[in-house]
Order: sequence, then C-alpha cells, then structure tokens
Amino acid sequence: MAKLPESLRLTTTQYNIWTAIARFALGHAYGPSVRDIHQATGHSISTINTNLRVLQAKGYVAMPEDRLSSYRPARAVDLLVWPMEVIKKAG
Repeated sequence: MAKLPESLRLTTTQYNIWTAIARFALGHAYGPSVRDIHQATGHSISTINTNLRVLQAKGYVAMPEDRLSSYRPARAVDLLVWPMEVIKKAG
C-alpha cells in the first residue's frame, strides 16, 4: 500500500478530533459543534479550533454552509475505512 504524502498525514490530536467528529456524525443526523468535540476529546477549545482549520485545509472535515456550528467528515467513505498510516507520530 502506498504511503500518504506528508501533507495529508495527521497528528494524533488531529486524528482524535477527526474520530470524534466521525463518531458523532454516525450517531446523529448532524455533525458536532466545537463544544461536542471538546466533550469527546478533552482538548481545549483553542486546540480544537486550530486543528479544525488544519483538517479543513487538508480536506478531512467540512462545515456545511447552512449550519455554522457543525462539522462533518468531508468524505462519506472516510467513515467506513480509516487507514492508520495517516497518523503521524508526534516527535
């Protein structure tokens, strides 16, 4: 299996946030708010907001235009298969 380019790899924190978003989206008819992500991960709001911007830039999450406080996985297939190689071990 080919490795993902460095630009698409996630840190452990980014992976934890993405996982919280995916799990919430699977259990609800909408994506989580930043507060929901905070409750699921324990990360600070500042850390979550910083990493959400990175996840959006990398194409892993999207925010629907009609709902300003809800994030969702960018691709439905990401909910079914998640290659563990996207986790970049923090130094």
